[in-house]
Amino acid sequence: MLGSMLEKALAPVLTIEKRGLATLIAGLAGALMLLGGAVYSHTALAQAVAPQPPLSLKSDFLGYAISLSPRVGYTDNINLVSGRQFDADGNVTSEDNPFREGQTILSNLVTANAIISLPRFTALFSGDLDFSYLVENGDLVLNQSVGAAGTATIVDNYLYFDVAGGSSRQLVGDNAAFSANASAARGDRATVNSYALSPYLFHQLPNQSTVEARYRYSQVFINDSGINPAVIPTGAALPGDGLEFLNDATSHEALLQYESGNLFDRFRFIATAYGNLTEESGSDIIPEFSFDQGTVSLQAQYGLTSKFALSGAIGYDEIDTNDSTNFFDDEDLSGVFWRAGFIARPGRRSRLQLEYGRRFGDDFIQADARYEISRRFVFTAGATRTFQTRALANSQRITQIGRSTLDFADQLREGGEGSPRNIIQQATQLTSQGGGINAQVSGIGPTNTAFASLTGTFDKSIVSFNTIYQASDFGFRQFENITSTLNYTRNLSRRVSIYGNALYRYSDTGFDVNDCVVNPQNFGIPTFLINSDPLTECTALANQEGVSHTLSGTMGMNYAFSSRLRAFGQYSRTDRFSPIEQLEFNENAVTAGIIVDF
Repeated sequence: MLGSMLEKALAPVLTIEKRGLATLIAGLAGALMLLGGAVYSHTALAQAVAPQPPLSLKSDFLGYAISLSPRVGYTDNINLVSGRQFDADGNVTSEDNPFREGQTILSNLVTANAIISLPRFTALFSGDLDFSYLVENGDLVLNQSVGAAGTATIVDNYLYFDVAGGSSRQLVGDNAAFSANASAARGDRATVNSYALSPYLFHQLPNQSTVEARYRYSQVFINDSGINPAVIPTGAALPGDGLEFLNDATSHEALLQYESGNLFDRFRFIATAYGNLTEESGSDIIPEFSFDQGTVSLQAQYGLTSKFALSGAIGYDEIDTNDSTNFFDDEDLSGVFWRAGFIARPGRRSRLQLEYGRRFGDDFIQADARYEISRRFVFTAGATRTFQTRALANSQRITQIGRSTLDFADQLREGGEGSPRNIIQQATQLTSQGGGINAQVSGIGPTNTAFASLTGTFDKSIVSFNTIYQASDFGFRQFENITSTLNYTRNLSRRVSIYGNALYRYSDTGFDVNDCVVNPQNFGIPTFLINSDPLTECTALANQEGVSHTLSGTMGMNYAFSSRLRAFGQYSRTDRFSPIEQLEFNENAVTAGIIVDF
């Protein structure tokens, strides 16, 4: 697994840092550079138009940035299907696919960022709402990617309360079709709603050591009753028949943690006890899943010099999948885990933490880094290995959102500008429709994640490159994905700017047909239907699994009539290639509209 990870992703990786919102990001490219920690951020719905106006405080307690964008567009393949038709065995039955349809789209995109900052309460909101009308089909649809988070101080330096939630359209399955067009292939997406509540005790002592006791309750609700039957086994369900395919998730988590602060001169440590009870239920097809996790760990670092320290951790996991899945041998997941490495701060602008270890029955790399290559370029990276369900991952990144929310508010009070989008996206995992990073699938298991980001800002141009690697092993099914994006914006004049982006996604999904025949319900095959044949359905599903490569590109132009009114036009092209012909498709789309900033 580790070798594959290093080869295919150049070892990017994602880590969640202590006390701060998921600091992330990945990348050991070739020789390990001194990397750094920004975040993958990509708006979920908006086509790649000019950067949003920055958010600043309009008063001592309120800041907002809102834009309204009516637009018209056309796509020549609204369903993102192949030009051919195939039977369940993958044989071509027709050279003309009637499901490949053109569609005119009238839409209105509302984008909003806001912050409220009171003495004892701070809240952020960030989101896109796309109201679209599909002219030829006569359908009115909503695409959304919204998130909100707040933190309240009940008693200074003692009692706090965090809350966060979000709603977004996400891919169903790692090999689901996607494009830059948010309204395309709606049958391959589901609405995912999540929220989390977290009261906690936190106390900082004079020597900077801290004690934290936290409880978090989170839920995820997935509405996928109208998904395309090609996403699940062919013929297993029909669109609109009301069958819920994926499970919802509920989680109770408890954390007790002590950080040593300045208790010792060169030695610092974090002692942690963590418990998690997660249940997934609600599907009409897939059985309920659940697992209990108890973890104790000790992280430590010892400074050899002011710029270099040894670091590592040791702990013990006890994981019980409650015999409800038969996916894993619990003994392979439970047991002692460890990691060891170093932390280097060679300069003011660089930091690298790199550790190698073993957990959940496999080797892994944990990394977190940041390197300001120059005043214009910043490179970031990180890595980790986690045990989770995909649904739970939507709400699991908000443990420390309170501190980041308060830090952002302080930045604005000091006269700074910025956007809360990164914070919200980290908290709720709102990602682009094209990225597929948070595609929803069933099952529980360990996941390796890697991430890298390079951003350059010039007088007239902004360029960024992001890549993320994710490999999940759910015991009965394995997934591996790499997504890379390149974005570019350039101001040609005071009024005219051009922009473009390119996306590449590699996806490899697979399973053993025999495992499917023995436990067809785990793969979403409704055995209760009359004439249901597990062998036929499992074979049909296997014929739609495997490797695919998706390429997508967008180019466009903005014209600013004033500081608050812009017009834009753009063209996008998406192609998916695969040895499995029925997975292949292409799409051309054009969009034009105006953007009004308030």
